Amino acid sequence: SQRLAAQLIDLAATVDHTAQIEFVPTHQELAMMINSSRETVTRTLRTLQVRGIVKRQGNVLVIVNLRTLEALAKGEAKD
Repeated sequence: SQRLAAQLIDLAATVDHTAQIEFVPTHQELAMMINSSRETVTRTLRTLQVRGIVKRQGNVLVIVNLRTLEALAKGEAKD
C-alpha cells in the first residue's frame, strides 16, 4: 500500500484545490507501475475508499485526504 500511495500522489494533479487523477490507469497498469499484482492494487484501492482517503467520481479518482495518503506513502500510517 505504501508504493501505491506514492504512485497515486505522483499521478495526482491539483484541480480546484483538490488533488485528483483525471485519467486513472487500470488496476493492472497501476500494478505494473509499482511492481505488484492487480489483486493487491484492487484490494488496496478498496481499503483506501472505505477509509475515506480516496473516492471515485466517474473516471476521476479524487484524493479526499491527501495528508493521510502522504503519511501512508512515507510509511507513517497504518494500512
